[in-house]
Amino acid sequence: MFDVHYASQSFGSTGATMQLTSTDTQAADLGGSIAFAGQDGAIAARTFAVIAGRKENSTGSNYAGYLAFATRANGSVPVEAMRITSAGLVGIGTTPSAEKLEVNGNVKATSFISTSDERLKENIQTSPGLDVITRLTGVSWQWRNNQVHDAGVIAQQTEKVLPWAVITDAKTGYKAVKYNALFAPLIESTKELYGMCKANGDAIESLKQENLSLSRDLASVKVENQRLSSEMEQIKAQQQELLRRLEALEKRSQP
Repeated sequence: MFDVHYASQSFGSTGATMQLTSTDTQAADLGGSIAFAGQDGAIAARTFAVIAGRKENSTGSNYAGYLAFATRANGSVPVEAMRITSAGLVGIGTTPSAEKLEVNGNVKATSFISTSDERLKENIQTSPGLDVITRLTGVSWQWRNNQVHDAGVIAQQTEKVLPWAVITDAKTGYKAVKYNALFAPLIESTKELYGMCKANGDAIESLKQENLSLSRDLASVKVENQRLSSEMEQIKAQQQELLRRLEALEKRSQP
């Protein structure tokens, strides 16, 4: 067991309870490190993982540093898996450049919470709806690095419609989409579609009532037509009876 006793040191000081110093000439990606090793059944001290504090740049008298965590796969050497930069940015599977947490790969969580207190906001406006959503294009694709299928939107096309929904990495130039920025337009689009559906429903109901009224009127017309037809038949019968009588009178009046 290795045990170190020393007075507590604050982060604001340059001291520490234990300090590991590399003897290399100053350069980027050099600095003290700790290796974690153990038995693997063949070698008594096989390195499993490494934590390293390294210089972030090659500029003289610039002591910005990062903390790297390396893990080791079987048959390989330790490879950096996570990094915390001098700015406090965390990268997992990638070197972070702008975001507090950047992950190369999928992230799984039971829930995500976004700060949304009105007291932290200004210039609050209702989001556009269908006008924006109808100009976006949903697509599917395969990632070039692993051929995994995925779906969503293209950053460059989305940027033309919703500039604030796209961010550009200052170092690589690659663009990313803030998908939560699409929620507001989708909400307003849903409300617009609901309004259209309701208006159409009201119009359809009005047409139904109008059709019902016309059907009733048509039924009344049919009844009236039947009555008139019956009267016409009676009149025809009366006319025929009158003609018969007239013919009989004419025969009687003949010498």
